[in-house]
Amino acid sequence: MGEDYAAIVCLVFVCCWDLKEKRIPNGLLLAGAGLCLFFKASGQPPGVLTALLQGGAALLLASPLWLLRMAGAGDVKLAALIVGWMGVPRGLTGLALGLALGAVWSLVRLLRGRELFLRLRQLALYAAACLRDGVLRPYPRWEADGEAAVIPLGAYLALGTILILFF
Repeated sequence: MGEDYAAIVCLVFVCCWDLKEKRIPNGLLLAGAGLCLFFKASGQPPGVLTALLQGGAALLLASPLWLLRMAGAGDVKLAALIVGWMGVPRGLTGLALGLALGAVWSLVRLLRGRELFLRLRQLALYAAACLRDGVLRPYPRWEADGEAAVIPLGAYLALGTILILFF
């Protein structure tokens, strides 16, 4: 149970930092990884190896989102940390809930700013260009839109995982 409380504290820090700064520092993620490995080392013998393998697999699976500029590097590393710490079932459930919360927040934000159809059109044009050329390229709108387009995805991934840990 202490492991869950430590994870919640770590995730609260990540959530607050990402909401304020729109980025997740590596030092914060390393501290979380250190806590995770500490708790895994004090448990069953394969705990550290299992956490490393699960986190590594999550990192590999989520990396294309960073390569396509659809998620930040900190978001991808946070997803790996969550899956490594919580395990696959709870970790993926927390990430799924976090993605849903982030999607709802983004939808509300786009509706309030009357940008929903513009953004969907831009996404459709991007997808059409990728299909036409047969090549996946980084999503170009991030450079054009700048800070206004940043979604604090890590905050929502952390929040979704916190909710899973509580309930």
